[in-house]
Amino acid sequence: MSTIREIPGYYYDQEKKRYFKVSNGSVSSQSQSKYHNNSIQKEKRKQSFQTSNNQISSINSRSNNKKQKKKQNDNRSTITNPQIYKLLPKQKKQLAYDPSCHLKFSLSSTGLLNLKTGAIDLSKLYNKDDQIDILKSQTSCPRYIPELVPRGIVLAQINKQLLFVHRIPIPPPIPGDLTKKRYPKLLTIQNIRNGKVYNIPQCWNFECGGSTLNDYLPSDASIMEDKVIHNIKFGAENSHINFIQLITVQTGLGCSTLLRFHGCDVDTLSTFHYTADFLRFVKLKSDKLRSKIKQRLNILFGLESVSLVEEGSPPVCSIDEANDTLEKLRNCNLLDCEKLVQNRKLKDFLHFRDVGIQEPMIYRDLICYKDDLRLVAGYFHNANELYLISSQGDIIKIVFTVKKGQLIFNKLFYAYKSMKSSSIKDIYKLNNYVFVGTGKSLLRFKDSDLEEYGSSQKSVGCLEVKIDYVRKFIPLSIDQHLVIKQNNISKIHYTGENTVIEQPHRSYLNDNNPHQTFEIFNNHLLYNIGENEFIIENLNRNDGDNLTKFKIEFNFQKCGYLKGFKLIKMIQMKSETNRLRIGFTFLNQDEDTTIFNTYEI
Repeated sequence: MSTIREIPGYYYDQEKKRYFKVSNGSVSSQSQSKYHNNSIQKEKRKQSFQTSNNQISSINSRSNNKKQKKKQNDNRSTITNPQIYKLLPKQKKQLAYDPSCHLKFSLSSTGLLNLKTGAIDLSKLYNKDDQIDILKSQTSCPRYIPELVPRGIVLAQINKQLLFVHRIPIPPPIPGDLTKKRYPKLLTIQNIRNGKVYNIPQCWNFECGGSTLNDYLPSDASIMEDKVIHNIKFGAENSHINFIQLITVQTGLGCSTLLRFHGCDVDTLSTFHYTADFLRFVKLKSDKLRSKIKQRLNILFGLESVSLVEEGSPPVCSIDEANDTLEKLRNCNLLDCEKLVQNRKLKDFLHFRDVGIQEPMIYRDLICYKDDLRLVAGYFHNANELYLISSQGDIIKIVFTVKKGQLIFNKLFYAYKSMKSSSIKDIYKLNNYVFVGTGKSLLRFKDSDLEEYGSSQKSVGCLEVKIDYVRKFIPLSIDQHLVIKQNNISKIHYTGENTVIEQPHRSYLNDNNPHQTFEIFNNHLLYNIGENEFIIENLNRNDGDNLTKFKIEFNFQKCGYLKGFKLIKMIQMKSETNRLRIGFTFLNQDEDTTIFNTYEI
């Protein structure tokens, strides 16, 4: 038998009986070739992960075997069970079935069945809607649920009929304009029963004219980030929902934040626009703060790029004041900042004379800042609290009340914690503690440490848990968090006021996938490995058989020509059975389009 000759720089395929050249990374990862360098590295990662897991399991089995002492038995063909006790003939006649005790062995049909299959206590938490045993059954497999969803990222399910979608718009063709990503995503509500789409009105008012954000942005501007913060909770009665859209615009001069605050009545699908009232409240409260904090809030909320007017207020200035403004502008001794103020005052006067009415909020020229100071994350707690955090550690809490669809903003709290060394992942509140997850640590501080108006000049004190690399934090309870690291998962236990214990949980295959998604649904941890494989684990089961692996051949993959789609988000949807219903959103970054599939696993 002839051996296959190894040629340096070439790979021999057994099926095709030919050599393929290894390009050493010169072929991009988007290539459809089966044997480019990235695919070989992917197979090596899987093999090394499986090898390491096999080694760990073999070591554990050896240690368990050493602990067990071998007992000599003359008759090796007889298998004895030490838990079964011998009964006398009189006891066998008196033996009766006790329905209140399933774990005790009895010589009956039920007892023999329990001996074979094991007794199940339905009062235990881990058996409630458990998905592990369902997926291990040979008769059950993931079932596709056809639903029509527009192009965009499905953020949450409001009720059985409505989905909340961060929709990707289709830009109109403009000759010579290649900046299609300058268009921000739209917020829509999708009715999956009849297919109707309800767009949330944007309500843009620009001083320069135009009706879309693309008309307002400079020619060199691009959308750096487009995030949505909402208060939709799965399983709750979402009669009124609030949501904030954070649009970060980047130009050659720096970046700026555009904030939009909306609300919606779920029963009537009537929308409310709270942006003007919200920014007016922040501006009113920031005037009472120290100048340094006031300047930071102006940058974070983009207050210097908008003109806020009270309803029913008189014009910005009279004709005599406008003439005085012109005289001041003719003065050459004015500073640049003073000229900017006078120019804006004059533009407000001219705009009011042309339009005849004063809008509650008008966007002026976009002002960008060189410092990377912007809002990056937020969290709605209950129905009356909003938490926001900036890229540099500004923590803002706003308390409001909801009355007949309208929001009344009451208090503003401010605190600061320097976080320049790592990227901020998320912020959330549990009981009286606020948690902030970054790329290198998990911070916990008391909600009472946030002071109204930010009167304290000191940095807020907190308990910091330093971690090497963090992909995601998932809160399990106020004393326990699940930490997704680069290659493994661990648990953080808060044992005291200032003491923390980190416990290794399990390892997973990273597969060099930045879009790998981790979510918890009904106490089940679900994450993907590769394109079609998933692992689900019941975090409440401690019997050692608490996870399983399954595959889903998604409906769009059956077409064959839809390629380049990566899983970016999973949401839990309402199910009519005890099986989990999950919505999967796939994104193709090159074509800027999405696909949504729903499955009952």
